[in-house]
Amino acid sequence: MIKNLIFDMGNVLLSYEPDSYAGKLCSREAAPVILKELFRGPDWSKQDLGLVGKKELYELVSVRVPEEFHPDLWNVILRWSDLMRPLPGAQEFIRKMKERGFRLFVLSNAGLDFHEYFPKRYDTGLFDGIIVSCDLNVTKPDPRIYRHLLSEYGLTPEECVFADDLPENVAGAEKEGIHGFLFSGGYPALEAYIDSLM
Repeated sequence: MIKNLIFDMGNVLLSYEPDSYAGKLCSREAAPVILKELFRGPDWSKQDLGLVGKKELYELVSVRVPEEFHPDLWNVILRWSDLMRPLPGAQEFIRKMKERGFRLFVLSNAGLDFHEYFPKRYDTGLFDGIIVSCDLNVTKPDPRIYRHLLSEYGLTPEECVFADDLPENVAGAEKEGIHGFLFSGGYPALEAYIDSLM
C-alpha cells in the first residue's frame, strides 16, 4: 500500500530551464558562455552540496568568463531562480494527492536559495517533509540522502513512490526499495502509476 509520495523539485514541481534563464537575463553574446560555464560548468553542483553560496559561485565561475560578461554572470546568479514556475497542473496535483490522504515530501538537489524561492511558489504546509541536499552536503543519487529521508520521517520504502526527471536519481531510490517513477511532465501518468501500486 502506497502511503507516501516523494517529489523531486526541478522539472517535477518547478520548471528548470537554464537555456531560457541565460537567454533572458544576459546579453546575446554572453548567454552561451554563461550557460556553459555556470549551469553546465564544474561548480554548479557545489551549490547543491552546500559548499558555496552566490558570491562564492560567482568567484569560481568568473575566472572562466570574459570580464565584459561579469555583470551578466552576476545578474544570472542573482535572478535565475526568479524565473522558476510551478509546472502546469503541478499545484493542483499536489493538492489532489493531499486530499487523497497521501503524505507528501520533497527530496531535491538544490542550493541554499531553495529556502527562499520554493516557499514563494508552494504552500510548504502541504508537505510533510522537505529534504534539500545543501543542508546535508549530500546529493542524489547518493544512497545516504534517500536513507536520511526514510529515517527522518519514519518511512517504509515499500510504501513510498519517488518521482524524479533524472533516471539516475530514480535508480538510486529504487536501490533503497522505494518505488521509482521517471517523470516526464505527465501528472496523469504519475497518478496512474501510484494507483497501480495500491
